[in-house]
Amino acid sequence: MSLIMFSAMTTALNMIKDNTRPNYVLFLTDGLPTAGETNEAKIAAMKRDWKQFSELRRSVQLRYQETVDVREFEPKIQKLLANSGDFNWLPLWKAYNPSSYTGVPGESPEPRVEDTDAFVEMMNRYSPELRTGHDFATHEPEEESCILEHSLRTPCFLGWGLITGYLKWLSTQSMTTQFEYLRDTLKYLQWQGLASRSRRWLLKSPLYYGMEPSLLEVFPDACLVMSHRHPKVSVPSSIKLLEKFFMPYSDARPDADRAVLGSASSIRRHFRNRERMGLDVLDIPYSELVRAPQAVIEKVYRFCGIPLSEGSRARMLEWNDNNPKDMHGRHAYSLVEYGYSEDRLQAVFADYIDFLDTLEK
Repeated sequence: MSLIMFSAMTTALNMIKDNTRPNYVLFLTDGLPTAGETNEAKIAAMKRDWKQFSELRRSVQLRYQETVDVREFEPKIQKLLANSGDFNWLPLWKAYNPSSYTGVPGESPEPRVEDTDAFVEMMNRYSPELRTGHDFATHEPEEESCILEHSLRTPCFLGWGLITGYLKWLSTQSMTTQFEYLRDTLKYLQWQGLASRSRRWLLKSPLYYGMEPSLLEVFPDACLVMSHRHPKVSVPSSIKLLEKFFMPYSDARPDADRAVLGSASSIRRHFRNRERMGLDVLDIPYSELVRAPQAVIEKVYRFCGIPLSEGSRARMLEWNDNNPKDMHGRHAYSLVEYGYSEDRLQAVFADYIDFLDTLEK
């Protein structure tokens, strides 16, 4: 619904010819939702509960600010940590359906779970190879992208189609809004009894590179963990994944040049922020994660100042043993498919590749 309104607004604004006089845009509607979520009760659910926000604030400790933020294209670290039992984390159904149906804490989540099951079935039906690169599963750890989309100011929408007009508008907006919305939604989930106030939140998104000022303004106690893969692997992998995300919604293919240059620009901003802000970031080569998962687990816990119990260690290593790479099929991709050579990519990511070479030593 929001993207339709945005498209209508930009079309209307482009029709204005005389900027020297006041202009007015009038939207005529019957007030009924016609696209996206059309269940009016569900649309109103979070607004209803938000009226109790003073109670939400009283019921939630500052613990939600103590966040472990994992930035990676590969979700392995996130899923390892989620299986430890030491963190709050977002299964897909909580991210996709954070609003209570009844407004009563402790309600049965089954209607929200069933709704999420339908979303997963739809994605797999229209994009049957999606699971090889990103397995949407109702009860499995998921990125917070669905929550960020509710803020209407997030690059997450670019994962569903080519919306260049929105991207141009987004470049003029503050990214702090999406993190504020995320923070409040995590508080809302805690109020519903769907997360523990004694545990840190585990968040994960590859889109936060370069957004550190906004992220840390809202989550000042976040521990930043960043996994790294060479762009010759991560770039074609992410573009291929975008193709699979697009398939249920569009016949378009991702703009490879925009994806490459956007990724390079975000990484450059990230490293400038490291230097300017004095950021403390735990860097983990993906090769180390594959080769020595136990050592990586110990590094993350030590970096975040969290005691690591033998039970937590065992649960994470058991998950690692039971979830080998390519268990849903091989996620196949290549640079050549998108008109890039290693030399061309080297030129775009030169400084980052130098950093990776040093990190791997």
